[in-house]
Amino acid sequence: MVFKATKYDPTYVGPQTNIKKLLNGLLEYKNSKGEFTVQKPGESVKNFVKRIKKLGSQSLSAGRGSQTEQMGIARQKAIDWTNEWLSKNLSKYKPREVDKFIKDFKKDWKQESKKLDYKKIGSYNAMGPAGFPSISTKNNLFKNEAAIDSPKLIHVVAILLV
Repeated sequence: MVFKATKYDPTYVGPQTNIKKLLNGLLEYKNSKGEFTVQKPGESVKNFVKRIKKLGSQSLSAGRGSQTEQMGIARQKAIDWTNEWLSKNLSKYKPREVDKFIKDFKKDWKQESKKLDYKKIGSYNAMGPAGFPSISTKNNLFKNEAAIDSPKLIHVVAILLV
């Protein structure tokens, strides 16, 4: 049976569970990626914790920026698909075929949204709760998904079909 030499002080209780005290007296922090940050000699515990929080917030903001960019790309793909589908298929329906139009649109979007390009990213889900693409923006007529099932949309679609 092989025993490992202890690396950490077992009696130390740090400010966070992922901060351990090394046997040489310095503190060590392990982030969620498994990377270690060691306290600099002469650095106080308070300054070490501040430095760790600053590193974490920088990492978080970089990840958030990347995620926002990916959400924008996915949303734009959904908008492009919607515009293309409408330009190809809108002329196939007559004003009294609104229900068929909505059913076909939802069915085609359901197939399209299963592609990897439309996976859920952060808070953005390409498939809205009503079965339509989530393409609403703050400047859009339909500000939320509930508006899509409203009589106002059916009226707009009926006008477009005329």
